[in-house]
Amino acid sequence: MENTYKIKILTPTHIGSENEPLKEGFDYFTEKGKTHFIKWTEVFKDDRLSYEVEKEIISGFLSDSLKSELIQSKLTTVKQNLSLKGDVREHITNRFTGNPIIPGSSIKGAIRSVLLNWLMEKTGEKQNAREKFINKKQESSINKKQESSLQKKFFGVSSDGSDFMRFFQVSDVEFETEPDYIASKVLSMGRDYISIWKHGPNIKDKNKKFKTEGFTTNYQIIPLNSISEHLKISWEKEKWEKELKKNRKEQNDIKDKFSLFVDKIEEEIENLRKRNNRSPRDERKLRELKNIHNVYRLLNEFSISKLFQIINDYTIAFADKEIEFHNKYNQAQYSDKLVEAWHEIKKLAQQAQEAGNKYAILRLGQGSGFHSVTGDWQFDTHIITGIKEKDKKGKIINRGVINNKEAAKTRKWAFRINGNNPEFFPMGFIAIGDVPENLKFESQILDKKSQSTGNPKPQPEPPKAYEPTWKSLKNLKRGDIIDAEVTGFEKPYILCKVFVEEIKDKIFKVKYNAGKEPGTMLQLKVNNIEGKGENKRLPEILTLYKVINHGQ
Repeated sequence: MENTYKIKILTPTHIGSENEPLKEGFDYFTEKGKTHFIKWTEVFKDDRLSYEVEKEIISGFLSDSLKSELIQSKLTTVKQNLSLKGDVREHITNRFTGNPIIPGSSIKGAIRSVLLNWLMEKTGEKQNAREKFINKKQESSINKKQESSLQKKFFGVSSDGSDFMRFFQVSDVEFETEPDYIASKVLSMGRDYISIWKHGPNIKDKNKKFKTEGFTTNYQIIPLNSISEHLKISWEKEKWEKELKKNRKEQNDIKDKFSLFVDKIEEEIENLRKRNNRSPRDERKLRELKNIHNVYRLLNEFSISKLFQIINDYTIAFADKEIEFHNKYNQAQYSDKLVEAWHEIKKLAQQAQEAGNKYAILRLGQGSGFHSVTGDWQFDTHIITGIKEKDKKGKIINRGVINNKEAAKTRKWAFRINGNNPEFFPMGFIAIGDVPENLKFESQILDKKSQSTGNPKPQPEPPKAYEPTWKSLKNLKRGDIIDAEVTGFEKPYILCKVFVEEIKDKIFKVKYNAGKEPGTMLQLKVNNIEGKGENKRLPEILTLYKVINHGQ
């Protein structure tokens, strides 16, 4: 049965195309603070303009006069508040309309990963697989051959037409909108397990502070909150059951569960149970057959509404792991915003649950990361326990490790800037199903469009209490800055205590005719130091360097 659903873009979503990246200075350029993306299909409809552009491309650059004409001719998409440098990775589009699309295969692949996690959990196979693949003394996590074995075990075999996902169909989805653009930055981990923003290929280019430039990746994306009402999902249960029951006498390998009669599986289980003195091989076969039967039972209960429930459960559990990760590795600037973003994703999935799982919060595409792509069944946590710098061949890989197995120590975060205030997004989250109109990823910054619709501006947070730095008198030298707190006023002097250990109870004076309220924090400059050694002291009257606007 085929159902038609909505699909809504919640965070920056990018599905890569096979085209070359968009080039700065050729496919887009910046002028007077605005970024202009050239619509080549429109340019080449104008023979005169086409000739001028072609001539200048051959010469190696676009002149200012031609750029101006392109803008005036409205042959470009103008974006503001962008900080793009270098190539822009192009999103897959309908080549006839130019509209961005999400292929059904991308949605289906993301769903498959979530279902793998669910089936492994429900059958108890997750723990077995971890013991088999993770607790081995091999350095890497699951390799392609092992992954293929798991996929075959739970979904069937594509070569004989019995693959479960073959009977689960998802359509391509087109969005009737022009694409948008966004930059992304990598949050990485230093050797001392300190989170850092990566600004370049070398360790010297890494810093806890966030920068908009350096080692960014630019993406063409589907605009946030874009909606399509043309997502078609069908689950052909009858065809799947018919395929299961086909008699394939030539295939009797129990590992290919979909090649066996369901009743034959039950019959073999019963025969093994009755067998006295079962050998270790019999025991393994019995466990395998029970597991196959459990998988069949679970898939036999499968439905679209059940699928949405499974996805929402998965997203909440995934968000909890990422919240734990970013709370632990919170040294990089704006770590609090990263945690806030994951709490927002978790809230969206919980809202979907409260609405009866009529829709689901799913992740796909670029920036999803290792844990999402693999179905996140390998580890109970995303907290890394080590960093592996080289593989067996000596190649530098610099990867995270959990229980001696490779995991993810980096995260890709999309960002946009409003003044000096960055907003961060985990990439690739969409809502599918009967999606409410008002569902959205709550912006950390209200953009101009939302403000113009009458939404109230966000109220600024009250300033945090200033945290003074304690210093030692013996280490002070001329020119140093020390913190102080106002205790009173004797015109023309402010009276204050300084945050210097050896003289913390002594009162000093600072000339300031207007006075300041007790509790106000100051910074004072040490212009002179009297005496030496144990006789070292500050003069009674100190020099004001800066007034801190809020107290403790």
